[in-house]
Amino acid sequence: MRRTNHARKGDTGFMRRTNHTRKGDAGFTNGRQTQPAAPPAGPQLPSPQLIHRRDAERQLSTGAQFQLFISLSESDHPSIRPISAATHGGVQLLPELVTSVRSSIRVVGIHGTKVQLHRLRKNGDVLRIMPGIYLPSRILTNTSSTERQEITFIARLAALSIRYPTYVLSGPSAAFLLGLPTECRLKDLFVYTGSPNGARRIVFPHVVAPDGTKIPGTTISTCRPSHPVPAIEYLGFRIATPARVIIDCARLLNEQHGFPIACAGLARACQFDRFHQDESRTRQEEARGEFHETLADTPLNTIGRERARWMIDRADAGCESPGESLVLLALLRAGINGMTTQEEVQVA
Repeated sequence: MRRTNHARKGDTGFMRRTNHTRKGDAGFTNGRQTQPAAPPAGPQLPSPQLIHRRDAERQLSTGAQFQLFISLSESDHPSIRPISAATHGGVQLLPELVTSVRSSIRVVGIHGTKVQLHRLRKNGDVLRIMPGIYLPSRILTNTSSTERQEITFIARLAALSIRYPTYVLSGPSAAFLLGLPTECRLKDLFVYTGSPNGARRIVFPHVVAPDGTKIPGTTISTCRPSHPVPAIEYLGFRIATPARVIIDCARLLNEQHGFPIACAGLARACQFDRFHQDESRTRQEEARGEFHETLADTPLNTIGRERARWMIDRADAGCESPGESLVLLALLRAGINGMTTQEEVQVA
């Protein structure tokens, strides 16, 4: 099966090279393997380990490599300790949370018949994420409101990637998966179908947690680009290249949300080091140039191109937090230019 490798040079700093990524994707997983190892060949009895297998039928029909995470019985799948990536800066732990949530997904035809899973839903054992795709309800037990939102959000993204394996995620949702500073809001989900016959709308039903808390559902519209969007595989998801994700965030979000993502993405792409600023600033401008190339690849009538160009021109990799990015944005909008971040102070 031919691999789809569309990542660009401008994605440097986002991921380390693996069997599923290109040279320009180093560093994003911080040395962590993005995919579990494939199980040994040959017939074996089920083990308590997470089973990782490829959806061969989808690969044959679409020519795309897609990974489907499947779990065994409830006693076999790894325990989940929710990690608040949004509030506690859990970027390092996000891959573990994503893998744990994906491993718990139950799919009709794989983990039971439609009748069996419907019965489990009636008993309150599973929650419906999408038609034919369920999540064990105990995963949301004894979790905070933020943790429930994050787990449900990841489960919905996983369900979407199982239902539509060739669709490409981008925008704030993909930025969340990449560990960039953004909220996990389903309404910000941006999906490229890559096919004129793709679904125009995707419906996510509401989810009721075991404590009765209702997590609203929503309906999102998909985008059908005139040309294929460069994509990579990351944590089992098919997402746009990091440079394209940042460009989409910059053009689709307002400045208060898009500018911090642009600054953080630029810092990750150039691997900014405040103790080696000269080299870091050189890499920053190289990464900025690649972001502009990615922006130039979008159609001229693309919504938000000028807003994205403004943000990319002024993003600073030296901003070490969203708060610093917002301060820089406020100063820029006030007409104060020529600021530098992370000034080195010599102490005698």
